[in-house]
Amino acid sequence: MTKFLILLVLLVVTQPAIADATLTIKSYTDKDSEHHLIYYIKNGVLRYSEQGSKRINLYDKSRQVFLSIDQEKQTISRIDKDILSKHVEGLQRQRLVALAEAEKQLADQIKSSDITKRTLAETAINQLRYPEFYGAHTHIKTEKTSTTKTLNGVDCELYNILRNHQLLKQICMADYKAMNLNAEDYDTLRQFLRFDYSTQTQLMIAQGKTDFILIDYDEENIAGVPIEISTISEHENKLILLLDKINTDTLDASLFEAKIQNPGK
Repeated sequence: MTKFLILLVLLVVTQPAIADATLTIKSYTDKDSEHHLIYYIKNGVLRYSEQGSKRINLYDKSRQVFLSIDQEKQTISRIDKDILSKHVEGLQRQRLVALAEAEKQLADQIKSSDITKRTLAETAINQLRYPEFYGAHTHIKTEKTSTTKTLNGVDCELYNILRNHQLLKQICMADYKAMNLNAEDYDTLRQFLRFDYSTQTQLMIAQGKTDFILIDYDEENIAGVPIEISTISEHENKLILLLDKINTDTLDASLFEAKIQNPGK
């Protein structure tokens, strides 16, 4: 009996703490106005919504499914691997039409003896024909700095994002322990960040648009969660995202239900 009680105590002590997470994030628009994004995380599902918006967004880690619920229009939109592939295929077809037109317009420059004109024309054609291998995004590099910061009580490490050696963005990454997140909630958030990166970049590349500064943290072997993001230019450094606060109180499961609320209520 004594051995049983000792074993029971050990099981209770070593059982990992289970907690949900609520992250409130300040986001800044081009007009310098501040609004809040709220992330709720529970049991492998992430919900986020924007201040003043009646749209609810749900990401299910296990199914790799994203749902966007518009309470005003009473509609639910879905993104998964198959749906994304169809969108990408459609955008690729449109890009190939634009490619054929561009080749006609640049035909004289491609045949030109002027090396500068020919190089510019060939670059433009290659970006439309093979955007995954050409374009601005292929020149993005990440660089870990020696700078650490403490933002609203959370420690983070600063990374530089460069393109062709020009500093374009700085991101401060916080360890999940510093954020008081459990491993499950942290993994859900990381999976969502990668899903979001993959969705956005696939759609842009399919259109031949490669002038983006987005990072796949897994691919770059960067641990943690971004709690501050700033863009850098010759004229100004602009804060675009900042973690405001974290709460680990238990969340109601109804927050994560994919349903349209009765507009009359």
